Amino acid sequence: MKRTKITPAPPWAPFAEHVIARLRLRHALILDSACENPGEWESSFAEDTNGPAPVEDWETVGNSTGENSSCRPPTSDRVAPNRGATGEGDKKMGPSDEPDEDPADIAIPTNELLIALQLAAAFGNETEFREQLAQGAITVLHGLHTDDIKFLTSVIEDAMLPPGWALERVVRGSPHQTLLFAESGVGAALLPERLALRAPLFIAHIASRDLPNAYLRPPCKQVTFLPPDADVLMFLLRASRGDMEAIDEEAIRATLPSPEAMAKFSREQWLIALRAPTAHAVAERFAGFTENRAGKSFSGRVLPDLEAMAKRTPVHAEAWRMVRDLAAWKAGEVDWSELTRSLLLHGAPGTGKTWIAQAMGKSAGVALVQTSFAEWQAEGHLGHMLAAMRKSFAEARAAAPCVMFIDEIDAVGSREDRDPRNRNYRDQVINAFLEEVDALSREPGVLLVGACNYPTRIDPAILRPGRFDVSLEVPLPDRHFLEAMLRDALAGTLTDADFAEIARVAVGHTPASLDAAIRAAKSEARHSGRMLDAPMLRTFLGHGEGTSGDLKRIAMHEAGHAVVAELLRPGSVRRVQVSPLHGFIERAPAPVSMLLADIEDQVVALLAGRAAEHVLLGTVSNGSGGGDRSDLAHATELCMAIEHRYGMGSDGLLWSPEDVLTVGSPRALRSHVRKRLDTAWQRACDLVRENVLAVERVGNALIGERELCGETLHELTTETSEPDRPERKQARPGVE
Repeated sequence: MKRTKITPAPPWAPFAEHVIARLRLRHALILDSACENPGEWESSFAEDTNGPAPVEDWETVGNSTGENSSCRPPTSDRVAPNRGATGEGDKKMGPSDEPDEDPADIAIPTNELLIALQLAAAFGNETEFREQLAQGAITVLHGLHTDDIKFLTSVIEDAMLPPGWALERVVRGSPHQTLLFAESGVGAALLPERLALRAPLFIAHIASRDLPNAYLRPPCKQVTFLPPDADVLMFLLRASRGDMEAIDEEAIRATLPSPEAMAKFSREQWLIALRAPTAHAVAERFAGFTENRAGKSFSGRVLPDLEAMAKRTPVHAEAWRMVRDLAAWKAGEVDWSELTRSLLLHGAPGTGKTWIAQAMGKSAGVALVQTSFAEWQAEGHLGHMLAAMRKSFAEARAAAPCVMFIDEIDAVGSREDRDPRNRNYRDQVINAFLEEVDALSREPGVLLVGACNYPTRIDPAILRPGRFDVSLEVPLPDRHFLEAMLRDALAGTLTDADFAEIARVAVGHTPASLDAAIRAAKSEARHSGRMLDAPMLRTFLGHGEGTSGDLKRIAMHEAGHAVVAELLRPGSVRRVQVSPLHGFIERAPAPVSMLLADIEDQVVALLAGRAAEHVLLGTVSNGSGGGDRSDLAHATELCMAIEHRYGMGSDGLLWSPEDVLTVGSPRALRSHVRKRLDTAWQRACDLVRENVLAVERVGNALIGERELCGETLHELTTETSEPDRPERKQARPGVE
């Protein structure tokens, strides 16, 4: 028989074997109604009322109902593995013609077997479980569903409690050798009665039911009931289908979906899959529940090549470095303490933050545990939300090595928020999140990646190194990234020239919007019965002939930003992009310490795009204003900060908590801010007029190329045909 590679047993395997052996003996007793002494099976266990005795030899224990026992299972309503192998080397389930005298062949209902394995995995070992049976102990089991309870209580009472112990769901007043049991939301008023006794208490926290916060923190022990995974499946197959030597474990694991997909399967899906006739067919059923099979793109989406992108953007370079460090750690070349273990990605929606996290998992060859604050908050009340949060972190620790990705982290809020509403809720969420992040950092194997749109809304304690070691903005992708996406998604559809041209006109799109355009073009091709071509894709990218006027205005706007920014702070402009929809300029971060002149220069650079429209085109559009990310919004915020946060304003050393200019703001403050904006606007217009040839040169190049960066951008922004430019630059106020 072919021998295949078998993955080492998980650490909870010995405890699971202990529990399953006891379950088999219990079922053997139940099935043999002729047994004279129903308690006979317990004689195999030491009479130790402090906990179950260690099992030295389960073969010997199993023989207590074997040849020398009159307790034999009937064959009418029980299924056991046949001794013969069928098909692809798998054991096939079917009625046994003759009862096997070995209790190891007694079948356990699948629901009960799943619960038993999940319990063993949750506690880890017998010692940990026995510690929860100490007098006065309280244990909260998270991640349970209502349908799990009857199997949970059966497994605990029949196969986990020491001989002589009983599990009680009602209070009978006896604290000795009794484990009290309760469910959240069911008889919650009786919980104080249970607390009055010193007997150990297990509380099943059903996700949809409330549980007082007092039970969700120490000294109550929190135990997470993790979803079954591939290790549980392999153990279950071994327990229910005979010798694993007859099962190609390596092939089965290769067939299974990703760990994150396995974690999302419902109990019904597990039961449906486990009804398959062979072990390999079980794996095929699981694979059929999702499209995330081996050989297909991760999560079905086109992902960036981190290694290639690492040469182009700082954020991809950092992600690739973390992936390589994780590989070095897995190989034993570096210690976990030497690694950068966490990364916060921030930026506008759709720029590819989620894709970077997914690409990190794919490139590292590890699982991706993906969640979000929205997903946690959807669970309902605070207790449910915190339980969902703890469950996600527990899943990440159990899946290590892995990448844990948490989206929408800015929803956590900040304890510095002065709004008194929901302050207690916000503080508890932040404290719980900090506890989980700290606990994660102490255990090796998990790279933590967070994403948000507004990092300034996050509590400073979360952003410090050690929790999030690195924080980087994710910019819009460049042409090379967009072309790589197109080639991966449309391989064999377009020519090289088409890919290059479509990537050019796609500049300004986010990965999400380009992905949507590709899917829309494919749908149109299917419905029209035509081959997908470049003109069809251009249509769905939103670049029609009527957009040329918009493109020119946007190009001149961004050119004004680029030229003025380079004049005021040479080398600060990294990349400029334009499309008929919008423009984008990537600049080096501002210095940590700035003089008043530096801040005023920033305001001028922010208004230079509007100034370029005014000087070159005669009118201005609404492109400089709008939302809280607009040029005008940022310029106003800086002027406000000068006046009332930095102590550099007209009122001298004044600090005020107000950080937004409103109609209700003092008239004098609004006047000071308006004066600063007007002064900056005039400077911006003067600089554009003085360097109009450079602005036009950059704008025209942007219309043709859509993207400028590196040495080309530097030459276009600094080249001039005006011999008096140095004198004009020297005359500019506020510029060294």
